[in-house]
Amino acid sequence: MNYSLAETADEALGNAEQAFLHGNLSAADLLCHYVLASYPDHPRALGIRSLLASRLGLAENGSTWLQSGAHPNVPRFLLIKAWGQGFWSDMCHVMASLLVAEITDRIPVVQWGGNSLFHCGGGGGGGAFRHYWDPVSRSDLEDVVSAASSGVFPAKWRADNLEQNDFEKWAGPCSRLGAIHFLNRPEPVAVTDFYASLVDVAPWIPTGHAMHGAPLDEIYRYVADLYLRPAQAVRQRVEAFRAEYLAGHDVLGVHIRGSDKETEFHALELLNRQYFDLLDAESPLTKFFVLTDDARWLAALRQRYGDRIIYTPSQRTTSLTGVHNLPDVDRLALGMEVMTDTHLALSCDRFVGNGRSNLSNIVFLLKPWAPDACRTFEPPTLFWRNAYIHLPQGGGVWGFGAP
Repeated sequence: MNYSLAETADEALGNAEQAFLHGNLSAADLLCHYVLASYPDHPRALGIRSLLASRLGLAENGSTWLQSGAHPNVPRFLLIKAWGQGFWSDMCHVMASLLVAEITDRIPVVQWGGNSLFHCGGGGGGGAFRHYWDPVSRSDLEDVVSAASSGVFPAKWRADNLEQNDFEKWAGPCSRLGAIHFLNRPEPVAVTDFYASLVDVAPWIPTGHAMHGAPLDEIYRYVADLYLRPAQAVRQRVEAFRAEYLAGHDVLGVHIRGSDKETEFHALELLNRQYFDLLDAESPLTKFFVLTDDARWLAALRQRYGDRIIYTPSQRTTSLTGVHNLPDVDRLALGMEVMTDTHLALSCDRFVGNGRSNLSNIVFLLKPWAPDACRTFEPPTLFWRNAYIHLPQGGGVWGFGAP
């Protein structure tokens, strides 16, 4: 049992009630679901969720979307701005936001500006996003700006500041808003710039939607299949490498993290040593396609398995600094490398990775693997909920919520 901000279910729900009273709907919702994961029929948790639904103008099961006060004949948009973290952390935010757009009848527009770690300068289109993915809709930022004159949520945004990045993102009356705040807003334009997760959106999928009640892996695949198509340059890179190096072989994809993950997870070296036992047991004919950010672990694998190791010529590090935080990294190339490695891993026959890494999580979730064909050391973190990020910085408990 993990109640995050509490030792007991009752304490967690007390915190949820206080968060609700202070307008921090995201934290209240997440704390309820921490408890409901262990006690699905807990009356107090269900009662708080009912209050949340009422505050949002929804039926208790999320089946009714009132859209009260919506402006008639005005296109409705959800502008999805960069979260500003690792590539697949940003993409998980995009995927959750795409589902929010769909279930609230908004047109999604993705804009990765200068706060994206994979931005290479210049603007236009979807910012950095357009280098890696086809557009998620036929609309663009200009369309969003045109509609914004009729109203924007949250109130910190206006038609003349929609291109700003990290604007009052962590502090202020409209900061740290999770997906739940966007479920039933009347404004023609809504802007999400703070992390959203599909595990948080899933309980609010309305009845009648194809993904209502579906397992999380199916929801991830649904969103990816519907909205995410790699850009042509990525597709060409993936297919060229696959045809030259992977085709015709039994290939095990291996994602092994190093660098800054060591500072987040102090048992990382012990975890990584488990890969050797697993790879040692494979057939001598099996090739290993290795995805890693750490040149030291790549060298160790090459020394042990020789030419059975296949890898792309990517930027890597030999320190505890993550590649995307290196001062001289080529950011556009790095994004292309992450995209290429991820989609090559999805083409492998089997896969093993680190459940504390978003890249491993994505490979685990986006392909309907055969039984026992895909595993992760440590449970996948994309199944976890995180209430901490919705709390105010520098102490305090309840956050600010939306006006």
